[in-house]
Amino acid sequence: MVEWLLSASIPELLWKVSIQAAVVAVVIWLVSRAARKAPARIRHALWALVVLKFLIPPFAQLPAELGFLHYGDRTAARATTAISAPQGTANGTPAVVADPLSRPAEPDQSPLRPDLVGLIWVVGVGVMASGLLFRQARQELLIRTSRPAGTALLDIFRKCAEKARVVPVPRLRISAGVPTPLLVGLFRPMVILPCLAAEPENASHLEAMLLHELAHIRRRDMASLWLYQLAKTLFFFHPALWLAGYEMSKEKELACDELVISATWVSPKDYAAGYVEALKMSNAAISMPVCLAMAEPYQVEKTRVERILRGPAPRLGAGWIAVFAVAAVVALPTFAGIANTDDPAASRLVTVQGPGLIVTLSDNRDAGPGNTVRLVQDADIGDTVKELFAAGAEAVSVDGQRCTRTTEIRCAGPTITANEVMLVPPYEIKAVGDPKTLEKALRAKGGIVERLGLRMIAIQPSQRVVVEPFAVAAIDEKTGPRGPSPSGDAMYTPDQIRATSAETFLERMLYAEPGYWKFAALNALAQKAKDSRGKARRSILSLVTGAMHDKSRPVYQRWQCCYVLRDCGDARAVPDLIKILLHDENEVIRSVAAEAVAGFSRSAEAHEALLQADRQETSPRVREVLDRHLGQEARERKGK
Repeated sequence: MVEWLLSASIPELLWKVSIQAAVVAVVIWLVSRAARKAPARIRHALWALVVLKFLIPPFAQLPAELGFLHYGDRTAARATTAISAPQGTANGTPAVVADPLSRPAEPDQSPLRPDLVGLIWVVGVGVMASGLLFRQARQELLIRTSRPAGTALLDIFRKCAEKARVVPVPRLRISAGVPTPLLVGLFRPMVILPCLAAEPENASHLEAMLLHELAHIRRRDMASLWLYQLAKTLFFFHPALWLAGYEMSKEKELACDELVISATWVSPKDYAAGYVEALKMSNAAISMPVCLAMAEPYQVEKTRVERILRGPAPRLGAGWIAVFAVAAVVALPTFAGIANTDDPAASRLVTVQGPGLIVTLSDNRDAGPGNTVRLVQDADIGDTVKELFAAGAEAVSVDGQRCTRTTEIRCAGPTITANEVMLVPPYEIKAVGDPKTLEKALRAKGGIVERLGLRMIAIQPSQRVVVEPFAVAAIDEKTGPRGPSPSGDAMYTPDQIRATSAETFLERMLYAEPGYWKFAALNALAQKAKDSRGKARRSILSLVTGAMHDKSRPVYQRWQCCYVLRDCGDARAVPDLIKILLHDENEVIRSVAAEAVAGFSRSAEAHEALLQADRQETSPRVREVLDRHLGQEARERKGK
C-alpha cells in the first residue's frame, strides 16, 4: 500500500477516494432515512464514517466482483491458463499483429490533464485552508476580547459540569461579540456566553444552555468537527462531504438534546425553554466553522422543540450497535486496486496465455542535442508494469520474470533487477489482457509513451502472449545443491550447473562449500556462461560485471568475477575488465584484471589496454603481472 501511495498521482488518489466515499455516502443516506427512530448519536456516527472515509488512504485490494469502484478499471479479455508450453499457430508461428507505431495513436479521451487537475486541487486546498485560518484568527480575537465570568456564573457552571460529569471544568468567559453560547477549543475547551445570557432575567434558561455545551464536550464533538474541517479542506469539491457535514451538524445537536434529557440533568420543559431563548439570541450569530452552539440561524426547527418535549429518546440497544459495527466494517476499508481472484494466475506458478501486448523498452543513445544518452531506468519499467496492471492486465512479466502488483524493480549500480534477477536491455515486458485497453493506457496523455518517446518504447499487440510462471526452482537452489553432499575436491556436475541459477553461484563464490573445491562455484558460473546463448548469456555477463564493479562487495568476490569473465571467453566482457584494470583503486583487483585482460590475447583492444596500464601503473604487484604477459615488449621497454 505504501509503495502505491507514494507512486500514485494526486488525481488518481482523489478519484479513488472520492468515488468510494460517494458510494458510502449514498448507502449511509439510505440507512439514516430508514433509521429515523434510531438514537441521533447512531445517525451522527454513521455520517462520521463518511467523513473518515475521505481521510483514510487506499490500503486494501478490492474484490474483482466490485471492480466498478476502482478508478481506471477496465474489463480485460479473460486469459487462458495452461501448464503446457505455449503452442504456435497452424504454421508454427505465433499470431502477431503489426507494430502499432506505424499507425497514428488513438487520441486521449481524458477531458483534463493530470497535472492540471493536481494544480487546481492545490489551489483549492490553499483557498480552503486560508479561509479556515482566517476564521480561526477571528475566534482567537474573540477570545482575547472576552472577559472572565463572575463568581455567580462560575458557581452555576461548576454545578452544571458536576451534573454532566465533565472533568476538568472548562473555562467560562463572557463576550459581547457572540449572540448565543459557544463552545470553542479542541484540547482546552472554553464556553463563551453572550452578555445577554449573563443577565439576571435569563438565569432560569442559563442552566439548559450550559448543559447543552457541556454535552458537546462529553460527546467529544469538537474532535469530529475538526475532522470534518480537515476533510472539507482536502475534498472541498465533493458534494457528498458537504452533505455529510450538514447531516452531522444536525444530528450532533439532536444527540446533545437526547443526552441532556435522558440523563435527567434538567426537565424537558426547562430545556425546551432554554433552547427557545437561545434561538432568540441567535438571529445575529457569527459564522465560525470551528465552534459549536446550542442554536444557529440555519437550525431553527420546530421539530427539534417537539422532540425535546417528547421526553427521553429511545435507548441505544444492541441492534443499533450492530448496525453501526456492520456499517463501519463495510465503509471504512478503501481500495487501491482490484485483487486478482483467479487463483491460477494470481499464484504465479502456472503459465498464463491469451491476447495482450509485448512492450519493448530500449536505451536511446541519440536522445537529443549533444547525443545525450537516455537509458531506461528502473522507474520506467516499474511504471509500465503498474500501468498495465491498472488497465486490467491478467499477468505481466519483465524479461521472463513474472511480476505482481507489488514486485519490486530495483536499480543496483548499472543494473536493474526484478525478483532479485538481473534484467538485460532491451527490456521485454509481456502482458496478457485486452490489447486495445492496455495500449490505450500506455498511450494516455502524460503516460509512458509520451514520457519515453517512440525511440525508447515499442508496443506490439498480439493475439497470443505467453507469460511464464514464477521460477521457483532458482529459489529452492539457494538453499544448496540437491542430493547427497559431495566429498573431496568435487565439482558441480553439468546437471547441477544447468539447474542452478547464476545468482546462486555468484553468492556461493563468497565461501568454500564443504565437500567442494574452493573455486567450484567460480568454475560453475564460468561454465554456465559458456553453455548459455543469446540473451541468457548477456544476462549472466551483466550480472557478473555488475558484481565486479560493485565496491560494496568483498574484494574476494570481485576478483573472482574477473576470472569468471576471463574463463567464459566472451569478448564483450573486455571493456569492463579494462575499466577495472585502468581505474580501480584496489591493486589486488587491478592485478587480477590484468590477468583476465591478458586472457584475451587476440584482442587488439585488450593488448592496447595492457600497454596503457604498463605506462601508468605504479604498483609492483600489478607491474609484475604486466611484465609477465607483455614479455619481450616489457623487456624492450626496460632496455630503453
